[in-house]
This record gives sequence, structure tokens and C-alpha cells, in this order.
Amino acid sequence: MAEEEVSLFVPEREVVVSNPLEIPLVCEYPVFMDTGDGFLSNFKEAVGWKAITEPITKRPLAIVSQRYSVVQHRAIATEVVDYCEQCGYQIVRMMLLQRGAKLMIEVNSGDMVEIDGDEIEKHCLVYNSYNLTKALSVLTAGMRLVCSNGLVAPGFVERLRKVHIFKTFEIAKINQTIEAGFRAWDVSRKVLEQAVNTMVSTDKVLEFVKLPETYLKLAKERLAPRENLNEIWNCLTQILTHETSCGVNTTIDYYKEANKVFQFLPRGT
Repeated sequence: MAEEEVSLFVPEREVVVSNPLEIPLVCEYPVFMDTGDGFLSNFKEAVGWKAITEPITKRPLAIVSQRYSVVQHRAIATEVVDYCEQCGYQIVRMMLLQRGAKLMIEVNSGDMVEIDGDEIEKHCLVYNSYNLTKALSVLTAGMRLVCSNGLVAPGFVERLRKVHIFKTFEIAKINQTIEAGFRAWDVSRKVLEQAVNTMVSTDKVLEFVKLPETYLKLAKERLAPRENLNEIWNCLTQILTHETSCGVNTTIDYYKEANKVFQFLPRGT
């Protein structure tokens, strides 16, 4: 069996990939609709639509418009890995999510930003998808070293959706956007420094954040009635990193929800 035919699109939610060549190349097929009366089938091609399928079983990963230009996960992964080797960046993890429909690569720049005595590693999350849930995007993230908290930096996500829609794929834009994601920490640091000096009602902030009640209850037990915003944020990210059993995708969404605490910063921050 040829290397590109080895299927990693298995039923598990998440699959760790160590080499871009392990990622199968997807196929495109026309879509047909059954317009029969329930007794007799009458298949008719759905003009303007196509199916993106895995290579072996032909299981559909997505049904998309013919205007949608497929950007292969393997192409994205290969470029990101090569760029990281060139720059000395570390690939923390490379994963297929949603049964292969989505790719996520976490990149560590090796640099750190210091916030109120805490050191945070500068990371980026590179996404690609076949089902339009994420398109091609880069999200600024990080790791708080004192307690190994994962986190998403407030205020930056660069979407390259036009890559898929208008067939203008320029692979170099991924590298440029990764660098922009790392630079975004300069802005995020200012937000977090302001958060250190902003005292708020813990209950009021936690009522605003839409996280599972179990996690909010843990945060209330660990925080004082009034805390600075940075302390509340750190507490939430610690719970989300170490005390949840969610998949990667859900955890990242929870990190972004935790960032809503920064809406309590004084206006103009």
C-alpha cells in the first residue's frame, strides 16, 4: 500500500501525528442526491457541490461548495515543520481532530514573556480544516511555566479563510502569520499587566464567563471575594489545563471563553 494511502482518519476524536507524510491526502468527488419518492431511488448530481473524502474508505469528511479550494493538511504540516526547523522553533504537538477533518499544530517559539513575575512561553496554534469549522488560521497561545497552564493569549487570531474560498493559496502566508502571532504577545503582555492592577468582584466576573458550572465552582472556592483579573484568569486556565478531561478542541474553546474576563478591564485598555 502506498504511503499516502495509509488512513489515519480513524474513529477516535484525536490522532497524534509525528511526521507530515503520515497524513493522508484527501480526495474530491461529486455529490449526488436521491430525489426519489422513498420507494424508487433517483440520484441526481448536486451541481456546485463536492465531497472531500478520506482516500481508502471514501468516507466524507465534508460537503463543500465547488468554490472551496482544498488545502491539504499534509501541505500545511510540511510547510510548518520545515519552517520550524529553519527558525529553531519546536513542534509541541501535531494532531488530526474531528476524525481527520481538522489539523492542529502547536508551535513553541522558545521565547518567553514575563507577566508579574510569571514566565509564559510564546506558542502559536496553526489550524486547517476540510469542513469549514476553522478554515486556515493561526491562534496565539502559550504555556505558563510556574504551573504548566495552557492558555490562549487575549486578542489575536489571524484567519486566512480566503485561501480556501478564492483559490489564492500562498504557503508563505502561514509563516508570516506565525510570526505575527508571536509578535502579538507584545500587545497581550500590556493587557495582562493592566489586569494585574485591576481589582474586581470575583463572583461578578465568574458569572459573566460561560464555562461549565463545575469549573466555575472550583474557581470560586480558590479565589478571594475580590481579586485582580490576572489572578482570576490564571485560576481558570489552571483548572482548564489540569482538571478537565475534554478533547483538545473543546479545551481551546474554553481557554478563549476564559479570556472574557478581560472585558472587565477599564475602558481604553
